[in-house]
Amino acid sequence: MPHIPEDVIEQIKQRADLVELVSQVTPVHQRGSDFWACCPFHHEKTPSFKINTERQSYYCFGCKKSGNAISFVKETVNTDFLGAIRWLAARLNIDIPEDSQPANAARRQWKDTCLKLLDDATLWYREQLQLPHAQLARSYIDSRELDQNAVNRFMLGYSPDGWDTFTVWARRHGYSDDHLVATGLAVRKEERASLYDRFRNRLMFPIWNELGRVVGFSARILEPDAKMAKYVNSPETDFFQKGQLLYAYHLARTAFKDAGRAIVCEGQLDVIACHRAGLTCAVAAQGTAFTEHHARMLKRSTSRVTLAFDADTAGQKATIRTVTLLHAQGLAVDVATLPPGDDPDGIFRKGGPQALNAMLAATTPALQFLLRQLQAAHDTTRPEELAAVVRQLLETIRPIADPVTRAAHCQWLANELHLPEDIVLQEMRLVDDNQRGQLGNRLQLQSPTLPSPPRQPGAPHPTRALPAFTLPVAHENIFQNLLEVILTSSELAERLANDETLTPQLPDNPLGHAISLVLAFAEQGEWNEAAADIAASKLAEYPPVGKALTQNQYAHLEPTASDDQERTLTKRQKLEQALSDCLNRLRRIDIDRQLRQLRQQMAELPQEQQQPLLQQMTELIAQKKALATP
Repeated sequence: MPHIPEDVIEQIKQRADLVELVSQVTPVHQRGSDFWACCPFHHEKTPSFKINTERQSYYCFGCKKSGNAISFVKETVNTDFLGAIRWLAARLNIDIPEDSQPANAARRQWKDTCLKLLDDATLWYREQLQLPHAQLARSYIDSRELDQNAVNRFMLGYSPDGWDTFTVWARRHGYSDDHLVATGLAVRKEERASLYDRFRNRLMFPIWNELGRVVGFSARILEPDAKMAKYVNSPETDFFQKGQLLYAYHLARTAFKDAGRAIVCEGQLDVIACHRAGLTCAVAAQGTAFTEHHARMLKRSTSRVTLAFDADTAGQKATIRTVTLLHAQGLAVDVATLPPGDDPDGIFRKGGPQALNAMLAATTPALQFLLRQLQAAHDTTRPEELAAVVRQLLETIRPIADPVTRAAHCQWLANELHLPEDIVLQEMRLVDDNQRGQLGNRLQLQSPTLPSPPRQPGAPHPTRALPAFTLPVAHENIFQNLLEVILTSSELAERLANDETLTPQLPDNPLGHAISLVLAFAEQGEWNEAAADIAASKLAEYPPVGKALTQNQYAHLEPTASDDQERTLTKRQKLEQALSDCLNRLRRIDIDRQLRQLRQQMAELPQEQQQPLLQQMTELIAQKKALATP
């Protein structure tokens, strides 16, 4: 990551107004010297999100998330630390020095100019929509019953029917031909090196990225009898990559948590209809098939997805492909059963918001929906076609990492098709083997509580409100030791915060919340403020937390200015050993919990179905043995 000077980051922290930032997402109310709001990170009716204006920090007493302006932007804008810094710097008109270096400055200037051109094009297309020559576009908008609020909210516009009308305007306003080509707004004729407008006589839909910047357009034809593509999209550019964009994602993102789901549609008009009906959690893939990147985007903000695809053959194929990708990200998937030949936009225009809400509320679990569709398309009384149905559904089950969920789906499928469970499980093994290219390998299921696969590049770090489970009081001393270690060493706190493979599951009590708070401060580069923040909160009233603050057994290991190199190294090694001991003990406790669950599951299964669980138990026992204290 490019280096940004600490004084610039500090300037951003000092000038950012957290109350103003939060108020853009949720209403804020003042109580005394503090401000309170309903948490933007989880659904609640009573405000528990506290903003400390003196420290410019926030803490939610409900979901335990905490941080400052930078972390708030990271969460709400879905960006990384550098993206949040740049977002705030642009908002506050603060220059970042590394951007002023000649090479960086030139690249930054080029990008800023292109993005400004896209913004200006959006405004220009909107202005054109009001002019007499846009009557056909306005008539089309009327035919789709789009009201002015929808036109304004989604910034619809019109591209005139001229070869270079926009190009001439852009040149007159200082944009070069290279800018026009780089943004996809104009096309260069190779033989004459002249430009013409890419979008002509079309209704214009701006397309935004995750940060809410216009990066391209989708343009719909207005003449129904014209022999050309119904939609023309911006080409792939440095700004516009269809496989990484979800239409209206920047508008829907904050609604995912309140709705408890994301709705994925097929087109822009379907998304607009959903938003008009109050279903503001709706998005759509942009001009391409749903991708793995789209699934990861949704995973950041929700755990459940409803698919609202057309009920035609293409829609069915898209549903199967999309369900598979979403399952691979651990998302629960439902499908809205739409009438044949209908879509969300059509339902809204026929029956209004109530009809669309009712239709998208009556969902079916994805596998159940797919089975019905495949049964309608295949004669399952024929063995070959029955096998094809099973294999196709197993392709959507296979990516599920959680073994219990995966096995439950296989059992459900066997019951629905009146097949022996071991036959379906055996077929799942063959599907797995074909995917690996190693026929004959046995089915291997990943434990749901083992470390997850490595974080994808560019994906955000996990939030500090970690999955919680209640541990017996007998284990509380381990978490108290862990809190004392990370209060002593900023280096170990940062390591624990930024390496998800190290992070333990924390108890849902003040001790777990205090640990989460220290990790959040460490992740934001403010570890030295953590102890004071905890001491000033009600968390300090909990005896183990208060003892960790006042009687920290590792305090003598904190490096001092008088320590020589050897003494500093010795202290660090002792702290690292203490952290390792805490984590190993917690992992052994968690492994014991998993083993108990597996034994209980095995007791409920016939012996012939116990082999996968026995394999998991063997792996867990080996892991526990490796973690044993020397």
